[in-house]
Amino acid sequence: MARGAVARAPTSAAGPPPVPPFEDVLLPEALRSWVADIAARVQCPSDFVAVGVIVSAAAVIGRKVAIRPKRPDDWAVVPNLWGLAVGPPGLMKSPALAEALRPLSRLVSDAHAQYEEQMLAHHFHLAEAKGTPPRSDPSAAGRVRERRADGGSASAL
Repeated sequence: MARGAVARAPTSAAGPPPVPPFEDVLLPEALRSWVADIAARVQCPSDFVAVGVIVSAAAVIGRKVAIRPKRPDDWAVVPNLWGLAVGPPGLMKSPALAEALRPLSRLVSDAHAQYEEQMLAHHFHLAEAKGTPPRSDPSAAGRVRERRADGGSASAL
């Protein structure tokens, strides 16, 4: 091997193993037509949309559903679902995921607005009880930050 050359693992000429096509029947019936509609409008494979939809549903369900591996025991496991759309550049992964996550983004926005209103009312109530005027920006003390990673790079995570 020449000086400075990097040893590489042998690669198969055939490339990665084939992936079976995504079947819409794997989705809950209530979501199938919505996923198909988004995939048709974005012009991408339906599995890119399905990944976002299923992960969004799991996020909304959250701790409301748990798995109990042992029948007589109270041990419960709350599943944590992660999703990833893998494909070459230009295959419309980002637009498909953005459209699939739109309802979740709306829920987050509504919850944040409700939180801000409740914090404002709470600070006015506290100020009224103390007999002092409320701060000019009462929401600055208890700001909620959303954590979401878009992209697989270290900076995005």
